[in-house]
Order: sequence, then C-alpha cells, then structure tokens
Amino acid sequence: MENLCGTRVYPNIDERKKNLMLAKLRESGATVTGNNPYDVDTHKHGVKLHGSWNGDRNEMTVQVTGKNFYVPCSKIWGTIDELIGQLNALQLQAEGAPLAASVCGSRTYPNIDQGKIDRMLLALRDNGATISGNNPWRVNVNQHGIVLGASWNEGSRELRVTVEEKNWYVPCGRIWKTIDDLMGTLTLGAARAASLCGRRSYGGYSQAKVDALIKAMRDSGWKVSGNNPYNIDSGMHGIQFRAAFDAEAGSISVEVTAKNWYVPCSRIWDALEDYLRHTGDLAADAVLIRASFHCDVLCHSQSPDWDFLVHDGRPGFRSAR
Repeated sequence: MENLCGTRVYPNIDERKKNLMLAKLRESGATVTGNNPYDVDTHKHGVKLHGSWNGDRNEMTVQVTGKNFYVPCSKIWGTIDELIGQLNALQLQAEGAPLAASVCGSRTYPNIDQGKIDRMLLALRDNGATISGNNPWRVNVNQHGIVLGASWNEGSRELRVTVEEKNWYVPCGRIWKTIDDLMGTLTLGAARAASLCGRRSYGGYSQAKVDALIKAMRDSGWKVSGNNPYNIDSGMHGIQFRAAFDAEAGSISVEVTAKNWYVPCSRIWDALEDYLRHTGDLAADAVLIRASFHCDVLCHSQSPDWDFLVHDGRPGFRSAR
C-alpha cells in the first residue's frame, strides 16, 4: 500500500463521529471497504484513502493511497480537515437538530435593489437552481447538497443569505466566495459586459508564437474565431476571451468577455497564465494542457477544498461545460 501524502492522526473521534464520517463518505459516492482499517475509493480524480480507528484513544489515522498526478496533497488534506471539523455539526444533523444557521452562518449584503434581486434570481435559475418562496426565498442549487435561504429588506436594501445545507466536503469558504462573486457581478451593466475581468497583456510574442498558441488552443478543444482580434471559447465554465496581437510591441492583450457568474476573475487569470506557460512548450500534450486549465479553474483556491472533485456538471459549486 503506497503512502503518497504522509499520515495524519485526528484526535477526539469517537465511534459516533467515525460512523458519521463513513456515512458521509458513502453518501458522496465513495466506496468504503473493510472494517477498521477502512479503504476508501472516492471515485473522484483517483483519490483513495486508508483509515484506521483506535477506539481506546478515539483517534483516526488517515493516509492517501491513490490520486491523479494533478491533485495536490494539500487539497486532499484540506478536504479531510474540513470533514473532521464538521463532525460535531454532522452529529447534530443526525440527531435531527436544525442546522439552518449553524452550517456556515449568515451574511448580509448591502445596496441590493429590486433590479439586483431580479438578476440574481435569474442567474441562479439559469445555472440550475430551484427557487421556492418569494422573499424569503429558499434556493436549492442542486449541486453538492447546497441549499441557501435568503431574505431581502427593501427599506434598508439589504439581502441576508444563510447556508442551510451542504455536503460535508464543500468548504464554507468556497460557498461564500462563490456567493460574494455573484454579488459582485450584480453591479455589472451592459457597458461592462464586454470586459468582465479587465484586460491583461503578455509580452514576448511573435506572429509565429501567436499562430502556435492559437493552434494549441484549437488542438486542446478550444474554439477560436476571427483573425486578430481572436474570439476564444474555452468550452469550460462559460469562459470566453477576446485576444489581440500587437506585432510592434510583441504582446497580446486579453480580456474576459463571458464567464459563469460563480467563476472568480482571479481564478480565470491564474488558469490562463498557467495555460500560457504550458503552451510555451509547443511539444506539450494538448489534452494535458486542457486538463491543466480545467484543474486550475477548479483546484486553485485560497481555502482548502475539494473543488477538483467537482466534475459532474457546472463548476464553482460543480464543474460546467
């Protein structure tokens, strides 16, 4: 049995918490075999775990025994840490206690008028959410067990959002970051629609290098139309770019012209710049280049999470086509 990421020992894991943890793993689609020790196949990105529980000491020892090459150990441990940290809440849930306010707390967003409310509800429905009620609203995003509650005070123009439910592996920080990004996009008007995330320039480009870059994009499945400027559709997360080459300056300027609301601009720029580094090696495998961009958008976040495990539909809460 290979140990790929070292070993961690989690204290204060009694039998009830251990059983809750195993139940949540199974609910998320994992296969659990054995009966202390346990072998866990998450069926997501090759991640496999081995765990053993010491009932005398109430300790759970965990090792990572499998993972795909692009999955960082830190992401796996971050996800496991998140699960362990939620076990007390999971106990309350198992006992039938209400968790509407305790899963991730609540946040209040100011300066929300009727127009922003309408755009927010439309964006949520467009991305597959089911919304019931009419102030307050209950929003089932239909992704990873996430359910939100929201109420709007028209007089103070404040929107209060509560995370009522979520699957164990989804970090609260990730949910709030996604909601915060949606709130930020609500202020976007038609004048800003052409450039959602500003513009960035990249130097060191000749016409030959630009041609090679466009070819690499097409080879990796991206759709490119136009001829300087280029309109580029990544086919992932609704992300589209416009790029222009300045031969005299030897640079290309890029702006984001479309994205799904839950994709942060910072994630797009990080992924694009990593993509450009990969395509600098013209011998790079196009499939791996595309996988790298997909993983960068999903994997590289500020808080530990298992976003890289989300490959079943739309990213942010789940990955998108």
